[in-house]
Amino acid sequence: MKIKVLGGGREVGRASYLVSTKQSNVLLDYGIKIEPYGIEYPQKPDVNLDAVILSHAHMDHSGLIPALFGGNNPDLYMTTPTLDICDILWKDAQKIARIEDRKPEYNKEQSKIADSKTKKMNYRKPIRITKDMSLTFYDAGHILGSGMPLLETKEGNVLYTGDFKVDETRLHYGADYDLDKDIDVLIIESTYGDRDHPDRTKIERDFVNSIKKTLDKGGSVLIPAFALGRAQEMLGIIAEENFNVPLYLDGMGQKVSAVYLQYPNYFKEAYNLRQAMNKTIKVKTQKQREELVKKQAIIVTTAGMVEGGPVLYYFKRLCRNAENSVYLTGFQVQETKGDILLKEGEIEIDGGLYKWEGEIKKFDFSAHAGRNNLFQVISAWNPELVVCVHGDETVMPAYVKKIEEDLGLKAIAPKNGDVIEYNKKK
Repeated sequence: MKIKVLGGGREVGRASYLVSTKQSNVLLDYGIKIEPYGIEYPQKPDVNLDAVILSHAHMDHSGLIPALFGGNNPDLYMTTPTLDICDILWKDAQKIARIEDRKPEYNKEQSKIADSKTKKMNYRKPIRITKDMSLTFYDAGHILGSGMPLLETKEGNVLYTGDFKVDETRLHYGADYDLDKDIDVLIIESTYGDRDHPDRTKIERDFVNSIKKTLDKGGSVLIPAFALGRAQEMLGIIAEENFNVPLYLDGMGQKVSAVYLQYPNYFKEAYNLRQAMNKTIKVKTQKQREELVKKQAIIVTTAGMVEGGPVLYYFKRLCRNAENSVYLTGFQVQETKGDILLKEGEIEIDGGLYKWEGEIKKFDFSAHAGRNNLFQVISAWNPELVVCVHGDETVMPAYVKKIEEDLGLKAIAPKNGDVIEYNKKK
């Protein structure tokens, strides 16, 4: 068996891994990496693909999937909610390409072919996908429909975690990692291989208290949030508190929230999210935006890294009032506007510099496994080989060394383009 790293090697983003046996070539994810200076892509597969497997809908895993279709059209496997979310994200990506006056990575027809070739799967329901390979998805606990694909072959069993979260959150149960299967090769995300996350209950309490303090002094709260997963979690927390000011949702989070509510069996507390959505005012027009910034409000809006979308309008209108607060709720890639805001307190929008006069704060609402959880699952699965991917270059060497020293397992952190050969022990 061979595994080629096409993207996600010693970096976070553009995840893609080609698994080849004597009879089959299967691709795990095919994402993009969005940087402040542009988009980076994974390497192209240099073989005809028998199947493509998508772990979840985030663009750093799914963003280039439609580009695989139009010639040789392999079957595409994912969970049912993942396809619905991808359809929203892929369409939006083409729209952004037009706005930015650049050639899109794929066209509408390729997206349609990808849809038509998709085989929708449920968790823990194995199916044969090639002559010598079967596939089972296990709940990854990351976002709606996220799965950890297990490939079973005579040449070895490969588990790919994609992005996963072990601890429960308000929206999702923890990852289903009690597999009752032998794992030969583990391809595992390593985003937080060097640190753990703070206690989730404490984060929520600090978040709620911070909102309350801002509202008590008459300010408004601007909450940039990822449309997929984070926006829904924020709405659930805020709506439960019954703050005496209106709660607004702007941007793509509206469409994604509707998809969440279509699949109540795929996440926790669907009733609570439905109640939260009933309390939330959806912003549809520019006129609504112009009116709501004139009064006290809580605004949850895309984009989570403050890079584009409605958040920039709100930022310009609210930044001069020292009573207002902006609360970032997710990871900020270096040199994005969100990252610059945290470091410098001001960002550039449309050629002008805008300083936020009020409170700026970041809360660690991560949907990834922390360091201790990574070691917890690696120990539970006890693979012959641990392939560490989707982690920063600076994190990987010490992380790999720790796995080998503490768990006594062989571990590697390949670079993009590397090919790993695995020979199953007899």
